[in-house]
Amino acid sequence: MANLEPTTAGNHVAAKIPYRYVAWGLLPDPVSRRVHNVTEGLRAEFGGPEIMVPHVPILGSIILTEEDAVRTFRQACEVVGPIHCNVTHVTTSPFYYQCVHLFIDPDDKVVYHDLFLVMHEHDYMEFGFCTIGIMPQLSLLWGELTDEEKERAQEQVSLLDETITSFNFTIDRLALYKCNDEDRTQHSWEKILELHLH
Repeated sequence: MANLEPTTAGNHVAAKIPYRYVAWGLLPDPVSRRVHNVTEGLRAEFGGPEIMVPHVPILGSIILTEEDAVRTFRQACEVVGPIHCNVTHVTTSPFYYQCVHLFIDPDDKVVYHDLFLVMHEHDYMEFGFCTIGIMPQLSLLWGELTDEEKERAQEQVSLLDETITSFNFTIDRLALYKCNDEDRTQHSWEKILELHLH
């Protein structure tokens, strides 16, 4: 797949207005379909919005102009190669976007340190920087469930896919998204740029 250019590259005014951005690690297609089957199974029982693009959060969220976001994203992608991830277990969280998720142990934690250095170099830490190295996870269900519901959902994951808590995959694409925090469905979130990791 060719690299996709920013959708608003020709709009210089929009490119200079600060906005909120996140970066996601995109899953290989077979892994994405497998995860999607589990997310849909959970959603059928517990509700919540569809996770249209299964992903691993890499950077976010940061407030930048689009020009700065694209430039920094490109620089970050240049310093890391493909990210090898091992799924170790399913767990829950009090946070909406991490309600039920797969915990990921990256093979090489150096890549996350490199991402950290790129962002820190540009003094963007003040905008709320985070990395997969701090919270490596792949969300399976979004929502605000009770502890009992989370426990049932956690058990349901293994019924939907009995080996999903012990497999590995490689992230070789990162995507930069312009995000609207008020839209928890993420349907209005806009992909600005997608790059391959080499």
